[in-house]
Amino acid sequence: MGSTRTVDIHLLELRYAHCRIMNHQALKQLRDSIETYGQIVPALVVTEKDKLILVDGYLRVRALRACGKDQICVHLSEENEQNAMFSLLAKTNERQWEAIEQSVLLQELHRRFGCSLSHIAARIGRDKSFVKRRLDLVEALPENILKAVISGTLSTWSASRVMAPLARANIKDAQN
Repeated sequence: MGSTRTVDIHLLELRYAHCRIMNHQALKQLRDSIETYGQIVPALVVTEKDKLILVDGYLRVRALRACGKDQICVHLSEENEQNAMFSLLAKTNERQWEAIEQSVLLQELHRRFGCSLSHIAARIGRDKSFVKRRLDLVEALPENILKAVISGTLSTWSASRVMAPLARANIKDAQN
């Protein structure tokens, strides 16, 4: 089941920070909430050897740091990292994923963990074509466009509706 505890933020390995889109408005709202009520929902962490890997709670980390806090309440999952990621992606009712965020996490499962598209689809309750479309989206984007989306300087809508088709048609035009 796992346990809940407070840990120093600097002890967390932010392995999936590159998958999360910076949303300044959401950060401000969460920061204000934390300043008023404290941290309500623990972040999700798995252990790998002696490392604490943050799976979910990247916005909470940013908000806590913005509040000048150096500790975070975490739920230490007993699942391994791969299963924790599957659980996170399967909880579509609890979190509205940006297409790019979801795509990058699916890409991690496919490339890093070697999961097949069929296996990923079954584990997150989607069909194989959904997973394939998500992977195609992130793989069609040039690295600089993906970084612009993650940093919050380019919207997910623009990236998926304008830049990805442009990149598929002409990679040089998409990068300029």
